[in-house]
Amino acid sequence: MIQEMELQRITSRELQVLELVSVGLKGHEIASRLFLSPETIYTHKKKIMDKLKAKNAANLIYISMKAGLLQGSLPSPGSIPSPGSKPGFVLQSSTA
Repeated sequence: MIQEMELQRITSRELQVLELVSVGLKGHEIASRLFLSPETIYTHKKKIMDKLKAKNAANLIYISMKAGLLQGSLPSPGSIPSPGSKPGFVLQSSTA
């Protein structure tokens, strides 16, 4: 199981990336939405995966939901939320 300390180390930017990964966006698409470089998105995704000990993107979403970082039903890729909007699921801060 994921240690509470690891969950607390996930940054708000990493949570944004996680949200967009969870709806199926690719790195360059996430980069475009967040006005970052694809390399930065790759780094954020790698850090999240390392912190949660995920083996791939599907495992990352599964672990994130089990850990309470993503809750509820995930939106379809056609209804991808814009950063700052209310998504179809809730990202929960580990510090809350």
